[in-house]
Amino acid sequence: VNGLSDSEIERIAYHNDLEALLIVYKNSNIDIVTESAVYNLSDLKREQISSDKTVYNIRFYENYAFLSCGFGIVVLDLDRIEFKDTYFIADNASFVRVYDLTFDNNLIYAATDEGLSYSPFDFQIMSDYRNWNPVSDLPGHENIHNLIYSFSGRIFVNQIDPVTEGDTLYEFRNGTWQISDLY
Repeated sequence: VNGLSDSEIERIAYHNDLEALLIVYKNSNIDIVTESAVYNLSDLKREQISSDKTVYNIRFYENYAFLSCGFGIVVLDLDRIEFKDTYFIADNASFVRVYDLTFDNNLIYAATDEGLSYSPFDFQIMSDYRNWNPVSDLPGHENIHNLIYSFSGRIFVNQIDPVTEGDTLYEFRNGTWQISDLY
């Protein structure tokens, strides 16, 4: 408890290989807790953005933490304890709420409030919004997608019906999107 930089924890995630705990507070302040120290990254908290700065989820890829944010995606370099990049993935590099993301077969997928998008997983390519494409073969592809996960060669994504606000779990398996039978 001693040494944390803020209160009201919003998200927390643990990187097993690096033995690092990532704490995101309600005000978007970030702590990285290791065995030897607590590092504070307050840039996101202090950034003047006219959009939602909420961190909705945290995913790790190698030594990077990908933060799904109310305006796009923020990447933290956990080796260097610094912000690596920010991706504005909507048309014309505008803000879009990213709820979650996952990685699969050299692609990164983002579940957003404007649908599901993907890009080749390459730091240079992902930084250009024109390389983010909608997943248009998914039924209801423009609806809100708030969760996504890649597991055992399949991708699962939750879609929210705009009328009923009910959830539908879709699964990408054998090259097609279908309603998942995991209910």
